[in-house]
Amino acid sequence: MSSKIKNLTTGLIICFCLISLVNASDIKLDNGNVWFQLNDRETGMFSGAGETGKSSFISVDTDKFINMDETGFNGGEWQDGREYFLHKTIDYVSIIKNTNDVQAYRTIQTLETRTTGSKMQLTYTVILPKNKDYAIIQIKHKNIGSKTFTLDNIGSNIHDGTWAAQLNPENPYKAYINGYGEIDFSTVGLWRVFSPPKNKPFVTFYDKDDNAATYGFIFGTSKPIQYVTNGKPRDKLESMVGEVTLKPGEETEYVIMISLHTGDETEGEKLYDDAVINVDEILNSLSSNSLGCKGIVCNGKCYDSGECCDNSNCSSDQYCSNNKCETLKPIGSSCSEYSECKTKNCFKGTCREQGYECGSYSDCPSGKYCSKNTCMYLKEIGSSCSGNSECATKQCVDGICDAESTCGNGHCDAGENYSSCPNDCKDEVKDETTGDKLSKDWMYAVIFALLAAILLEILVHLKVHDEYSLKRIILFLILFIILFIIIPYITKFVSLF
Repeated sequence: MSSKIKNLTTGLIICFCLISLVNASDIKLDNGNVWFQLNDRETGMFSGAGETGKSSFISVDTDKFINMDETGFNGGEWQDGREYFLHKTIDYVSIIKNTNDVQAYRTIQTLETRTTGSKMQLTYTVILPKNKDYAIIQIKHKNIGSKTFTLDNIGSNIHDGTWAAQLNPENPYKAYINGYGEIDFSTVGLWRVFSPPKNKPFVTFYDKDDNAATYGFIFGTSKPIQYVTNGKPRDKLESMVGEVTLKPGEETEYVIMISLHTGDETEGEKLYDDAVINVDEILNSLSSNSLGCKGIVCNGKCYDSGECCDNSNCSSDQYCSNNKCETLKPIGSSCSEYSECKTKNCFKGTCREQGYECGSYSDCPSGKYCSKNTCMYLKEIGSSCSGNSECATKQCVDGICDAESTCGNGHCDAGENYSSCPNDCKDEVKDETTGDKLSKDWMYAVIFALLAAILLEILVHLKVHDEYSLKRIILFLILFIILFIIIPYITKFVSLF
């Protein structure tokens, strides 16, 4: 992959060649994985095509490699048509976004003439979506001086054959693509114009030969721009757009996207849509009000270096909350997400121990039950159990997961009762009035005790019929209580035989 990007055409080089004349070298970022390697040259001749500079590149690990070799580049043509020696300084290089989805790096440079003091600020933002096969480069030019000047060849799209692109003079937001020269562009690549989200016009180019796709748009200029070929066949199209005139305070922006795509046109169409959506979303978060930020940029806003955009900006014992790094919370503290807790476990709004998954059966997903605050898979038939909730059949019988409820298996299963399965549930009956379950033995005890008490009372009455009736009542109650207590034990003893 790296070799393919390294061989990108000279047009891409023209887009980024201005990086090569800065007073810095080996500015390493992101623990050495990403860096801007810049030249030691402080000044250079900023003239026109043919100026040669030392190599300069931006690299991310080794799978994405954008290279600018010693080659020609075009420069600025000032309003009076003359060319000047320019002094260029680099203001800073910074990581402006580093998440699981994207990395973005920015360098801001200043160009000025030695004689007139005209100044232009160049901002390069390199955006690297992770797990995507492309890189996005956003280039901004802003006139920060007091004189109007014209930029020439600010963006390039090189391809074999003589092609030209121009912006409609009546509507600078709409691009027209024209093909010239010896090669029919329909057989070489695919140009098309469409509007991605927010109606930002893109010019797209799919190059079958170089297996690369380029996307670009330009806006914010003070007058329509147009590129005009010199009318004779050329090997390269040196510029996608030509002149851009900027008054003091005005700026223009150009975005291109380089992708290593080796498929056919159908895959290329799919690549377009995916790429444009990503460009639009990312650039939306890297708004212009963050260009002068020397701290961190979070969702287009600038924050001090001591603040944070996400947890990656904080130390290992902190998390990011409202752009402030806060100390991680201990177990028992309230939380809204896992990253706030030392244990990285926020359960129902409370920091819990690592591995804490549940407090009850309802906390676990389907197919699991809660055991010692951990969601376990439901047990199969024959496994040991301590409750119905542990078994897939919801039947834990005598400590073993049993089959599903079956009348006639000798067990009063869950969902069965004496009415529906009297043989299995003969030890329980249901009182239809109260719904309470009474022991069969205790029901018999009441009946036997009542009958026995009546019988004994009759016998006693024959002996003490001339006594006061109150004595007979007291005697009856005493006999009933005694019999009620002892008869269940007698019946249980008899049932053993």
